[in-house]
Amino acid sequence: MIFQGDMGFLKVLADIVSLLLGFLRPIVQPIGEWMISWIQVVLEGFPEGMETLPIYFMIFILLIVAGAIVNSVWPGDKPLAKTTIKSERKEDSVAKK
Repeated sequence: MIFQGDMGFLKVLADIVSLLLGFLRPIVQPIGEWMISWIQVVLEGFPEGMETLPIYFMIFILLIVAGAIVNSVWPGDKPLAKTTIKSERKEDSVAKK
């Protein structure tokens, strides 16, 4: 439906993005070249062929297990309201004494 109407907005948006990327090219281009170089170095270290497929499966399983362990030990942001209230009460009771 967006393509049935006037394409002027999309052209302006594309022009803005191209200006931003052209302005940021001295920053973005070296980062991209660095990413390509380190990925090539890493891929050179990995063997190729079907006989090494179990190595890749073991790496995959190791990453999944490590992620499950990390998520079970530290599941992310938990609400700290109860622990904060308890610690404030302890501080108040110590300060009153």
